[in-house]
Amino acid sequence: MHPAIFPIIFLSIIFVVQRYFRKGSLKGLKKYVIVLVIGMVTLYIYRFATQFPGTPPMSYYKDNLIAYIVQRLKM
Repeated sequence: MHPAIFPIIFLSIIFVVQRYFRKGSLKGLKKYVIVLVIGMVTLYIYRFATQFPGTPPMSYYKDNLIAYIVQRLKM
């Protein structure tokens, strides 16, 4: 499970409540979404730098789709 799943769920609930029930502004929510996205990208880069290839979820399989496409393009 991705560690940001709980903030994503929390922000989604706040978005739905704010948008559809309170009919309020979403401007205050924007900064939290930006911080969450930056955190998720940072976590991805950190995982890629420290755990690739090898430990799941950053495993590499030699017979993956992109390797197949690249192999076909080289022919």
